[in-house]
Amino acid sequence: MKRKQLRFLGYFLVMGLIASLTMGIASCGSKTTTTTTATTTTLSSIAVTPASPASLVVGSTQQFIATGTYSDGSTVDISSQVTWASDTTTIATISSTGLATGVAAGTANIRATLDGITNPSISLNVVAPASTTTTTPTTTSAATLSSIVVAPPFPDDLAVGSTQQFTVNGIYSDNSTADISSQVTWASDTTGIATISSTGLATGVAAGTANITAVMCGVTSQPVNLTVIVPTSTTTSP
Repeated sequence: MKRKQLRFLGYFLVMGLIASLTMGIASCGSKTTTTTTATTTTLSSIAVTPASPASLVVGSTQQFIATGTYSDGSTVDISSQVTWASDTTTIATISSTGLATGVAAGTANIRATLDGITNPSISLNVVAPASTTTTTPTTTSAATLSSIVVAPPFPDDLAVGSTQQFTVNGIYSDNSTADISSQVTWASDTTGIATISSTGLATGVAAGTANITAVMCGVTSQPVNLTVIVPTSTTTSP
């Protein structure tokens, strides 16, 4: 009888040992999985420049730039992504790249839309070309560049690594205006803070302030103050 009791007790000890080993193996093979949640920035607003364009002569063009501001404070040139529209195409049309063309004298409102967000409308005034009267004898004088205006004049803070598109309107001695963005020489007075390409695209390099100017035919624009900031870091928690 005593031998049977010992055998029964030994059976339970062996089964307990096997169960302990099984739990240990399961524990060693287990894996803890953490789930991270990615934060996606969303478009907050759209700003179109120039915000106050000069009057456009019928047949002339005006380039508009759309800049998107996102939920993390960053800004991006989204001119090629937005849907451009003119509310009066008989006055002015606008292409898919933001190039407006004067059709007839009057006023049209220009808008850019992306992801359901639209900029405050920009009023574009189109004027008829000045009539010319020929007399004999006649004296012809070529209009000369009087001043250069850089847009946007008050750009939002630019994050390091982000870009800001600038444009230029030239004002001439006969009061006509023209987009001369591709003709001017662009410059940044502090390239360690911000650089600018030959097409007017500025890039943030380091935190600080740089002055952006455009020069053509000996005429220099008023400097535009561009502030570059360090982007806010984002932390992903499990």
